Amino acid sequence: MAEIQKNNKNLLIISLHADPAMPPGVSEWGGTHTYMRELLTELYEEKYNIILLTRKVYEKQDNIENVSSSCKIVRLTLGEFDNFDKRKLFELHDLTLQKSVLALKKLNFKPDIIHSVYWNSGHLAWKLSEMWGIPYVHSVISNGRGRNAHGAKGTAPKRIETEEQVFKKASFILCVAESEKNELCQLYGIQPGKIVVAGQYVHPAFLYASHNSYGFPRKSGIHYKIEPVYLPPLKPAKSKISDWWNSKVFVYTGRLSLDKGLFYIIQAWYLLYRKYGELCPALWIIGGNTYDIENIRSLLGISEDILCETENAGKLVWWGYLDENGISTLYTRALTLITHSLYEPGGRVAVEAMCEGIPVMATPNGFALDYIQDWKNGFLVPYGDIKTLAVRMEHFIKQPYLSDIMGKQAKKISHVILRNWDFTGSHLAVYHAALLHQKDIFKKRYSCTFEERMQRKLCLYPYNQMLIDKTDILQIAEESQIDHVLSIDKLEFPDSSSEIWEIRTKTSEYYVKIPYDRINLFALWSRHKEQPLVIPASKRYDAEIGALGFHEITPIIGKKDSLYALIRKKYTSVKLPPNQMIDKAIASILEFYKKNNATSLYRIEIYVKSAIDEQNAYTVIDQQYKQLSAKQFSWQNYFRDYSLRTELLRWKAYYQELAEDIRKSIAPIFEPSYSTIWGIASEENGLHFVMNHGGYDIKNLVFNPDVILLDNEKLHPGWPGIDFADILITYVRFLEATETFELWDSLLQKIPSDIISTNLLAGWIILGTYKEVISAAACLKPISESLHERIKIMLHFIK
Repeated sequence: MAEIQKNNKNLLIISLHADPAMPPGVSEWGGTHTYMRELLTELYEEKYNIILLTRKVYEKQDNIENVSSSCKIVRLTLGEFDNFDKRKLFELHDLTLQKSVLALKKLNFKPDIIHSVYWNSGHLAWKLSEMWGIPYVHSVISNGRGRNAHGAKGTAPKRIETEEQVFKKASFILCVAESEKNELCQLYGIQPGKIVVAGQYVHPAFLYASHNSYGFPRKSGIHYKIEPVYLPPLKPAKSKISDWWNSKVFVYTGRLSLDKGLFYIIQAWYLLYRKYGELCPALWIIGGNTYDIENIRSLLGISEDILCETENAGKLVWWGYLDENGISTLYTRALTLITHSLYEPGGRVAVEAMCEGIPVMATPNGFALDYIQDWKNGFLVPYGDIKTLAVRMEHFIKQPYLSDIMGKQAKKISHVILRNWDFTGSHLAVYHAALLHQKDIFKKRYSCTFEERMQRKLCLYPYNQMLIDKTDILQIAEESQIDHVLSIDKLEFPDSSSEIWEIRTKTSEYYVKIPYDRINLFALWSRHKEQPLVIPASKRYDAEIGALGFHEITPIIGKKDSLYALIRKKYTSVKLPPNQMIDKAIASILEFYKKNNATSLYRIEIYVKSAIDEQNAYTVIDQQYKQLSAKQFSWQNYFRDYSLRTELLRWKAYYQELAEDIRKSIAPIFEPSYSTIWGIASEENGLHFVMNHGGYDIKNLVFNPDVILLDNEKLHPGWPGIDFADILITYVRFLEATETFELWDSLLQKIPSDIISTNLLAGWIILGTYKEVISAAACLKPISESLHERIKIMLHFIK
């Protein structure tokens, strides 16, 4: 038997229901078992002699297991072996107290401090503390009043009154989440200074997966040490733009228990499987043994035939128990982690997934409530809400690259979480303070700040593989005859969809714009696979170069095709009164149309007229429009908003694509006005095609003081309308003013009626409002009542 170290303090950890040797995710074993294993691992080299008391699960287990020279696990025979209802431990309290004292006496172990875990262990710690006159600290894990408040059933009869005494007499309370701390203060009247949020340990496998998003393997560490280094190919080949690497799945990790909401997850997934068939991503379920899996299958309420069908097709996969390295490896193929617990004070799997850059869907409990925000790093879904859960999962079917975009934010937030927690340091600080009878512990806090707008740059194979630095920018400057460079800086703009670098010389300043491969969010509300998932940097760059052949487009100083880089003189906006801004923007549109009057657009115009008159589907019209337009403008990258009628057909289809409940919620906004707009939309036949700019968003324009056009990726032939509608809608948004008839009347009068009639202009503005409403509804985002009011106002202008 290993000798106890003489100069160390003696720490007794009581974890009656959670033996650290039991694999989490199997049977009733879960996060607390992992917590105990991690705590023993982290305290391995600290100056404590440790004995962990727990209940013996298997008859053949060792009564005493030596973990190290300073740490032992002591197992007590309490109740029956194997599965045991931990609520019964209360009835065995006297026996537990007796056996604990006897076991420690035999080992000649006199604790200086006790750390209890869960309420039954706290009951024992409280009594031993009084018996020996030593302090104890307590880890809550979950609390009875919180369980009841969340609707959980089966709270033990004596639990809450026992917890009240355990919490009151403990020197400090340890919990895992800020939301749990707030709950304890509210429900038990505990002073905040007594509660320490220690968080949880996160295994290095989740911080550094076996390969990164580009497929670069992790460096192999000696003695199985996980190294935070990834090795790129020695001879990287030029990759083709393809999605084969990014075929991913939905993942659930945890115990196979009904209160974990697995039933609802599978039901939501099955709704999507029925809708999308083979195109629906698989659902991988990690956790449990074969008995657990067989048991949960029988409780799902899904026929055996359907289960076998989905399992045999490889769509519903039961992985069973995996350790951290195994789970981390599967996460490299995860679209999102889905959890759905009725009550969860913590929820370690959520943070582990975030550390690996995986967005998380969860109920608003524990870590999820503290750290997950919709459309930032995951989604919060009310417990049992299958329809909402299915819609959130469907986002990742329609736009799988959402996983990468939201995953980056998840990983960023996880770094702050781990800094705040300091799992090992927090426990040591609590032990130290309790031994010294201190009342407070200071912990520095770092705030979790989410980016206001979703970043659209993709960071995974095969996209955005070029790493551009100052040396590249200097070379571009030299090739463009820009001399005497003083400084080169990369700029960060929250709304930018390109890298922007600034070059300063002795006499001038320049911007270098480098478009990147970015996610196409339009796929979230369009029909499945109708729109490209990614807008490639190469096509964006080609469109910018193609636009240079038109009047009023700001010229470039230089370019570098291999990096998709454009250099322009730096323009600084002059502050103008709002009325001058809108007047100059409208004048810019009119001048752009006047100077780029292209008679060659007539053939495309005639076809679109004919196709609409023949009542073709908008997808058929789109296809022919692209073919005809590409013959004249091979660089064109934008193929929408060329016809009011085609767009009305498109957005009606998107409206009909919405789930029934969502569609009903916006029907009062959409349906009463649609037939009116369709009725006047044919008036566009009386106009001729123009070259639309497609980039007239007031916040993106530079006024110097006249408008400088810098974002030129959306030039496209079509009937006039989109540019005027965009500038007016974004201008009203910029004003942040109440939308009234008088405001819109003054704006509509600024547009010459010989260019576009008031009827058509009002129709385009209503269409723009449909876009806002339907896209927001598809994403389950709130819809402003002002949008409904805008449509009502616009209808007054239609004659």
